[in-house]
Amino acid sequence: MYRIIFIIFYINMGIGLKSYSQYYSKSFLFNNLNTVPDNVTFYDNKIFTIGYYPDTSLLTGIGIKSYISKFNNDGTLSNYNTFRPVQYFTFTSTFYYGKSLLLDGNIITCGYTEDTGTFLRNYLVCFYDTSLSINKYFTIPTGITNGTLTSIVKQANHYYATGGKGNARQAILLKIDTLGNKIRELNYNIVSIASNNLAQTIIAVDSGDVLMVIGGYKEYPDWGEHYKLTYKTTLIRTDSLGAQKWQWTDTSNNGQAAYSFQKTRDGGYISCGSYVGTRVLIREVPSGVLLEDYATFHPYIVKWNSDFTKQWEKCYDKADSMNTGGEFFDIKETNDGNFISCGYGGQTIGTRVINGGWLQKTDRNGDVIWRKFYKPYGHDSSAYFFRLYDLDIASNGDIIAVGEYNPTLGSGLIPQQGWLLRVDSNGCIVDSNWCGWSSVEVEPTPQAWQAQNEIRVYPNPASDVINVEVSRFKYKDISEIQIEIFDAIGNNVIGLCHSEERGVYDGEMIYQLNINELSKGIYFIRILNKENKVIGNGKFIKE
Repeated sequence: MYRIIFIIFYINMGIGLKSYSQYYSKSFLFNNLNTVPDNVTFYDNKIFTIGYYPDTSLLTGIGIKSYISKFNNDGTLSNYNTFRPVQYFTFTSTFYYGKSLLLDGNIITCGYTEDTGTFLRNYLVCFYDTSLSINKYFTIPTGITNGTLTSIVKQANHYYATGGKGNARQAILLKIDTLGNKIRELNYNIVSIASNNLAQTIIAVDSGDVLMVIGGYKEYPDWGEHYKLTYKTTLIRTDSLGAQKWQWTDTSNNGQAAYSFQKTRDGGYISCGSYVGTRVLIREVPSGVLLEDYATFHPYIVKWNSDFTKQWEKCYDKADSMNTGGEFFDIKETNDGNFISCGYGGQTIGTRVINGGWLQKTDRNGDVIWRKFYKPYGHDSSAYFFRLYDLDIASNGDIIAVGEYNPTLGSGLIPQQGWLLRVDSNGCIVDSNWCGWSSVEVEPTPQAWQAQNEIRVYPNPASDVINVEVSRFKYKDISEIQIEIFDAIGNNVIGLCHSEERGVYDGEMIYQLNINELSKGIYFIRILNKENKVIGNGKFIKE
């Protein structure tokens, strides 16, 4: 009876499997040096990432180059190129707020260069073609030792860029023509209680206007060495000449700082970023040496109407025991009118909380459709962090994200690595059984897929009880394994089920789970051994 049911289930799972090379979660390094990408663009069936990269050629020490890389559709590296103007320390598109612009087959980035002799800054705008050659670049002096461009957009026949210039209470707007000539540079005083502000995004709006999106925060002493963080988003709208039309700052109690601000097809806007958090300093007793300096954040999304009033806003981890803080760095509207956001967040793995890459799909009202956590293939869950900084959506709905993997707890002994993730519209790498944290420990080859699918579940669908079989199972004692069940959005619901060991039949361990209390829907099962390694995955439908 068990064998017949298993055969039917296994055949059904095999129907419609995707190519094993179509989806992936890979880390990458260039010349064994720190590689930190924070922007991804999918264009002409190629994947372009942008970030920063160490430059060991400078006589004054290790500087920074900007870099751009191109990956094939299957995630293999096609080419990469690094760039800095002579004698300059260079940043372009860095720290997850520098967004590139794809226009007429060119990838346009912005940032700054710093003269290693005088230490004066220059604004920098670079134009790469899709072969990764740099067609042209513009440098515009700031006249001071501070200043950067963080975002650029084209409106009519001019480029508009925003950023900061040494004053945390100001935002800048730089207007340049297509030859790189500076037409206008204007500073705007920010009316906000936030004491640290940086213009992070600029977008083109109606009638030739532009909108600067500014994130800011302020710390308040709480108790001991704990500080409350108040985050604020400020919006400044100007006309094509830079005249300010209006300025708005979030006045809610907690506030937020927007890292990504995008137009939506309904004429409104969507943004994501960090909600209010707490900063904590931990010192050694009695020496007073600073041991830890960290802050807790909360990811949020705001939907805006066309007049920039809030339609809704939601914070996603306050009531979710699976998550212990996090941030969203980018958000895009999907082909079906929903939203995908990326960032990082804490996830409980066994008894540990791990900082993992986070993808979340929400509907038009901000309700979660699914959320999943990821890491690159083959990397230990104890790594310092896995973060996804930027995403793009292919025409077929695939989600492509780029980020960073730090394997060294900040020691610097092993370089930080770039991370490229591609999943389908459901957040999966190989059909709906290969999704999320446990599924990307190994690259999904046919052999790995077979090893990950040792679970047989029957009956399926089921209403009251399911049986779970695990083939070639090493451990005879149920106390040595852990059964976990998740709903479609990633919530652990094992507390609503009751398991019972049924014994060993033909080398298969069989467990029976009572699923009476579960709501109707699709559920995912995974089994972990006593070392918290995943040894099997499966799914079932509760009727």
